[in-house]
Amino acid sequence: MIRSFFVLFVLSISVFAYSQDTNSVEKESLTITIKPKYGFSLGADYSLVKNYSSSEIMGMQPSSINNAHGFRLGIFGDIKIQNRFTLMPKAEISFNNTTVQENNKTYNLDPVNLDFLLHAKINFIEREKKFNPYCTFGSELRVSINSNA
Repeated sequence: MIRSFFVLFVLSISVFAYSQDTNSVEKESLTITIKPKYGFSLGADYSLVKNYSSSEIMGMQPSSINNAHGFRLGIFGDIKIQNRFTLMPKAEISFNNTTVQENNKTYNLDPVNLDFLLHAKINFIEREKKFNPYCTFGSELRVSINSNA
């Protein structure tokens, strides 16, 4: 009987110690609150491929590169994890028209690509302000769908 009262007493102390409240609304919450926003992107693209080969170094005539315009189409998300931390996933498909000409043959350079991006954004001050400096970092994976191999 004394043992069960002791266990009940220990459990009640841990509950009271865990449920502390500061009654402060202005402080940023440490709990994760996910508020996703989604959208799409459409944009122009221009390839800027450079040819660094020369006849002196390579011992052959350099290839000629024709840079051209292309376009991108994608979807993105803005997942607010906390007041100052946001995840930004993005998936895009890009269509490029850049060609390279070598030995009287024309090749397309990455005509269709899939890009997968996952970036994190950290705001230095609150998001609701007009001036909102931030820093982004993350990774990108590019998958070539069609190539001339």
